[in-house]
Amino acid sequence: MELEQKILNQVNDAIQKSIAECLGKYDSPLNVMAKNVVNKHAQEIEVIMDEALTGTIKSNDFQKAVREVFTHKLAKTLMAKMEGEVEKATTIFKQDPTRRAKVILAIEKIINEETTPKR
Repeated sequence: MELEQKILNQVNDAIQKSIAECLGKYDSPLNVMAKNVVNKHAQEIEVIMDEALTGTIKSNDFQKAVREVFTHKLAKTLMAKMEGEVEKATTIFKQDPTRRAKVILAIEKIINEETTPKR
């Protein structure tokens, strides 16, 4: 009896393996069936997908999220560009002693105007 049970188990394992290989391979008949079913209902699926996408695009939450992401990306891009310009201007400023002296005098004038009592 034990030998018969082992043989039965092996047969069951072989059948399961064979089914799994047949249905799991690239050109499985299930793939063809699934494709046929999807193609049969393609227009209905397309309508559902269109409605879902339209609803999503028109929702306030989606529009707000897109605006936030776009605004963040735009600000980040502009700041990166601006940093380069500020760096360039700073380099020019550091290399020109006359310009530095004029800026320092202008700052001192502003400070003195703030600290001088008004009449």
